[in-house]
Amino acid sequence: MTEMTGSGWAGDAALGAWSHNQIKIRISKMPLAGPAGYGTLFDVNTGYYVPFADLYKGNWQLYVITDYFIDDGVVPGEYMLKHLSGHLTGKIDNDTLRYREVSDPLSWFATDTPFISSRQPTSLKDNSEGLAAVYGINFGTTQNTSSIFIQACSGAGSEYPLTVVQWDNTRAVFRVPYVVGSPKTGCVKVRVPKVLPPGSTDSNFSEPFTIRP
Repeated sequence: MTEMTGSGWAGDAALGAWSHNQIKIRISKMPLAGPAGYGTLFDVNTGYYVPFADLYKGNWQLYVITDYFIDDGVVPGEYMLKHLSGHLTGKIDNDTLRYREVSDPLSWFATDTPFISSRQPTSLKDNSEGLAAVYGINFGTTQNTSSIFIQACSGAGSEYPLTVVQWDNTRAVFRVPYVVGSPKTGCVKVRVPKVLPPGSTDSNFSEPFTIRP
């Protein structure tokens, strides 16, 4: 279990609004007020937070669980109790659970390398028209020495650096380059420096962009 939009804690504004078909979740380091060495992911089987050491890279499955209950517990208006840090605990306030719905699982991959999940728009006019963006994770909070390139989607041929306009850990906005002649199609990748061993790590390629002159 982890916190998500609509869960009633202070991080909701940063995650954005809950909607009928979209839920944004956060798995983060426990703040100083919380237990040291743990993240905010809660194991409902053990009844405690998951240690950092168990937050492994690889495939995970995500479920949405909806509980229908009678608010007859100790704390009126509360169903899931909170830790002193303000984070949800997964413990129920002795309310009477009437019914539980569990969604089908959604698989996702946890990684500490840069990863591009989407791009916008898919087809655009060159520099005279504006900007494009790729979205993902682990781009780095600030650009620093990170870079973004466009290249043939096969990985063959030259890399062309792109001019960055905005940058954060989950989004890179860049200026669309000029093209001459017929429309050109290419894919974008993000390159992030690493300390040990020295060098850099490239993300996967984005889905193709088509740039029209």
